Amino acid sequence: MILVADSGSTKVAWRVVHRDGTIQAIQTVGINPFFVSEQDILRTIELSLKPAIRGKVSQVFFYGAGVAGEDKIDILTRSFQKAFAGCMVEANSDLLAAARCLCGSEKGIAAILGTGANSCFYDGQKIVDNVPACGYILGDEGGGAVLGKKLVSDYLKKMLPEDLSEAFEKQYKLGLLDIIEKVYRQPMPNRFLASFTLFLGDHQSH
Repeated sequence: MILVADSGSTKVAWRVVHRDGTIQAIQTVGINPFFVSEQDILRTIELSLKPAIRGKVSQVFFYGAGVAGEDKIDILTRSFQKAFAGCMVEANSDLLAAARCLCGSEKGIAAILGTGANSCFYDGQKIVDNVPACGYILGDEGGGAVLGKKLVSDYLKKMLPEDLSEAFEKQYKLGLLDIIEKVYRQPMPNRFLASFTLFLGDHQSH
């Protein structure tokens, strides 16, 4: 049985390919090895993924945000091999997955837009050029966390139109201290900030 993952910081879309060819879809919280520990990754696999899978996993193909460098690949490999003993693990960036799906064996430019944002030039086999995304503090322009950060900042500074500010207050009921706690003291602030894109989508014609 083969397990394929497309992971962002907010959620993972899993596909389980069973021996009879049927495909099972599962969704869990995001797994980004830059922001979550090996212990947290294993906990997500054990508590949210494994109970939904029927049968033995022999291969794992994980494409995700934050899969950059051998240390992050090793973290993911260890986590999956602890959860699924004896399985083969291949971990690569979500950007490579996007390039392979979009371009196949042709040259092209591929981009992803989610909690973060990234783009690359792909030569038909591998990524050959890429401007680093740099995360939501230094980069990720257009990504959900950056858009959410701008919205929350404008709300706190009373820069939103009055009707939007009132709608935000009514929907989220968050004060300054609540937001400061979520952004500066709680884990995964990028996921918290990206959650406000739903509000932006609902009011995009404003």
